[in-house]
Amino acid sequence: MSKPEPVVKIVNGELYEPYEWLTIDTSEEFIGELSEYLSARLAQLQDMKYDGAGNVRLEYIIPTRGLLGFSAFFLETVRGNGVEHSVFTGFRLKEGGIKSSVFGVLVASENGIAVTNGLLIAQGRGDTFIEPGTPVYIGMIIGKHPREEDIVINVCKEKKLTNMRSSNADITKRLSPAIKFTLEEALAFISSDELVEVTPETFRIRKKELSAIGRVRKRRGTSEQTISQ
Repeated sequence: MSKPEPVVKIVNGELYEPYEWLTIDTSEEFIGELSEYLSARLAQLQDMKYDGAGNVRLEYIIPTRGLLGFSAFFLETVRGNGVEHSVFTGFRLKEGGIKSSVFGVLVASENGIAVTNGLLIAQGRGDTFIEPGTPVYIGMIIGKHPREEDIVINVCKEKKLTNMRSSNADITKRLSPAIKFTLEEALAFISSDELVEVTPETFRIRKKELSAIGRVRKRRGTSEQTISQ
């Protein structure tokens, strides 16, 4: 499954996209975070009502593409203290771009089983999505980090033991809990060059092009086309 996109239509040669009326009921303390997130996604505040008891109702008009992934962000932000819903209002001329979060992903470099040592190394670069014992394959996304570029990493790498060190030497090191996505959150997370692979038992996030060399070639090809244009 690729990143979802709203259905658009062309009217008199111009591109129109669906818009929705978004209503949020929550506590006043979350206004700042919600407003910042929504403004980056082209939401326009239409009304704000306080009930005098610390609660607020926010009403926005927002393009459907700006709402993709919002439910997951909302639940994480308000921590159960709020409700949101939206209804389709019609099509409007498509304008502006959605500001996306700046991050890169950790991509598995080997086929195998993820081990604690490999994941400890990965967590030195960012946050991981999997736990020890998880089967992984080349091109599978196993985590994220706060920079734009992707990092290829071997999470199947066991620690080499010596006469001076044993596997118990790292017993004090502990893995941080893996980030667990819902299917909706995974679809909101992926970029245009990534996919969510769904099976009857689970789902995984992966690159469209599994080979690291293939991804580099595609990026170079895209850059060359941009320069030539």
